Amino acid sequence: MKLKKNTALALCSGVVALGVAGQVSASIYAGSATEIANMQIIIHNAGVDNPAAAVGGHTFTTNSNSNLNGVVGTTTSGACSGTGTSGGGNLITTCGGAGNTIEAGDVLSFGASNAGGTATRADTDYTTQFGPSGDEYSNSNARIKDSELTEGLPSATNTIAESELQFGESALSSAEINSNTGLSFNFNVATNYALMDLSFDASKFLLAEINDTNAVSASASSSMEMRFTLQNNTTGSFWQWQPDGTGSTGCFGYNLSIDGTVQGGSYSCDITADAYDMNDSAQVNGRPTSTSSGNGAQGGLANFHVNTGFNLDAGNYSLTLYVKNSNNVARVPEPGSLLLLGAGIAGIGFVRRKRK
Repeated sequence: MKLKKNTALALCSGVVALGVAGQVSASIYAGSATEIANMQIIIHNAGVDNPAAAVGGHTFTTNSNSNLNGVVGTTTSGACSGTGTSGGGNLITTCGGAGNTIEAGDVLSFGASNAGGTATRADTDYTTQFGPSGDEYSNSNARIKDSELTEGLPSATNTIAESELQFGESALSSAEINSNTGLSFNFNVATNYALMDLSFDASKFLLAEINDTNAVSASASSSMEMRFTLQNNTTGSFWQWQPDGTGSTGCFGYNLSIDGTVQGGSYSCDITADAYDMNDSAQVNGRPTSTSSGNGAQGGLANFHVNTGFNLDAGNYSLTLYVKNSNNVARVPEPGSLLLLGAGIAGIGFVRRKRK
């Protein structure tokens, strides 16, 4: 009897030991982050900067969410807006100030979204130092740090989303920034046309990694999106740029009036700097160890520069920036591990019955 009891306990101990051993190599990780800095928008008219565009208003929004093993983290999101100009030339705005920001000095930030686990992202943390590691978590964060319209400083933003599993079955998170700036083009020059010039610096981080020998199948993916859209608010026609790292493609539009003539189809643009593909993804499936990263790991900033390549007719336009980072990780446990775990639990029940 004693031998049988010890055998059952040894079996249970083996299950526990298997779980402990699996902790070291059970990581499934995905992370995505984007930083934008030094963003400036200039409207040229007849070779002179900014006489053709009067800013009419703006709306900024951020949104962060997370989910870990079915547990939904707190969504941190909000918006601010403004219209008209103050005495200093900056927009009168609801952005910034007490009650509107988490991090002092930001134009718009509402703190990190965390879905629990063994690691928590701080409200002021936009780094990818969480993983891959030995923790289990899902979190994201987004902020508009500076704004040319509201502060007179070059615009700057951060978005980040990270998820990692050690034992759980699923995790995902995302962070978004959406800024809409109304530009009222009031041309007082003979040509009646204007050229939009956009420049910024950005860094890019994408990583998907699986290091779990006990999962019959596992997946990890991370992605990022970035686009700029210039839309005529009267006609609905638009021009859009999605930086793709080629320096020659990524621009298209619909029915914009150019140099007095309505055009159809797609448009070229004048791209002078296009460092990375900012609409990209990294994805891996399988085991035991697999790693994939996007173009350019987290690090220094690189330059992007484009102009519309054509002259816009007079009218009222909105310029929109959209940035999103997201990830998704999942696993299916090894059937043999589940059987061993079930045997261990059955052994515990056998021992208890024999004791009675």
